[in-house]
Amino acid sequence: MAVMTAIDLKAEVTRLFELFDRGDFEPVKRLFTDDAQGVDEISRGWIRGRAEMEHYFEKLDELGVTEIHTTLSDLSTRRWDDVGLVTGVANQTYEADGTSVAITTPLSVLYRHVDGAWKIELIHAVPLPDAA
Repeated sequence: MAVMTAIDLKAEVTRLFELFDRGDFEPVKRLFTDDAQGVDEISRGWIRGRAEMEHYFEKLDELGVTEIHTTLSDLSTRRWDDVGLVTGVANQTYEADGTSVAITTPLSVLYRHVDGAWKIELIHAVPLPDAA
């Protein structure tokens, strides 16, 4: 089994968001396991399985989501055998049908070593409400 270091995990999360920010969703789709789960920030619901994940990325195009920019901070990593976890904070801005959106969200990305590659099993990012 390949060993992934903490630095590699941080690089994987950074690469994920670089692709996402460019709107390059085809390679992003390949980063997930078949039974991956995530949170859809727009509908505020769960995305479960590869088919729903792929539909989510298609929906972003349909909703006119553009100009995505993500800044990651406070990244921390843990690894247990074939499982790796990255936690941190994502600050993200984007345009959705001409409306500017800015969010801050705690972020958890759980990786699993599958068939010789590290794949995303879970991505959990739920935006925090603005501070009063």
